[in-house]
Amino acid sequence: MKNERKAIFILMICIIFLANGCTKQEPKVEEETKPFFSYVEFRNLFSDMVQELAIEQYEKVAQTTDDNLIAIDKESSFGQRKFLTVDGTQSYKETQERIAYFNKDTNCLVFVDLIYLKQNLSNDLLFVKPDFIDVNDYGIYSYKSQNTILSFHNILIQITLVDNNEDKKAELIPVMKVTNEVVKYLENYDITTSNK
Repeated sequence: MKNERKAIFILMICIIFLANGCTKQEPKVEEETKPFFSYVEFRNLFSDMVQELAIEQYEKVAQTTDDNLIAIDKESSFGQRKFLTVDGTQSYKETQERIAYFNKDTNCLVFVDLIYLKQNLSNDLLFVKPDFIDVNDYGIYSYKSQNTILSFHNILIQITLVDNNEDKKAELIPVMKVTNEVVKYLENYDITTSNK
């Protein structure tokens, strides 16, 4: 009888430990929150880039203004919106901005386009069009272009280099140099102190 009680006691203790172990919850691992630009912070980034982003050998020549409202066919946005604005309606919350730079020596234009998204992305180089397309081959104009697309949190940055110098051999170097300067600016950009 003593042995039975002892066995039952040991069995009860094991059951208690097992039950306790099964009901313990795993500690919650908090997901790393990625910085997300609010619309105001997007506007501040654009303003700061207009003031601060210097591209070696290029002079800033233009940027979009506050009245940059663009109407589109709703079908072109998969039925999402009629205007390129945050909520898709006719408002002043445009989701794209542009800064233009010009290099007098090489006769090249660079466009830096910022596109605001509602979803966060990783920071990455998403696209490179490596070779110039000479549209003169199609009898249209005589210029060449290169472009890259970056993702920076919830903002896409498209960098386009337009060159109408017919004597120049196609190289990827100019657009990658500009892309690297934009990346360097963004890496050092402090979202918390934007638009001082």
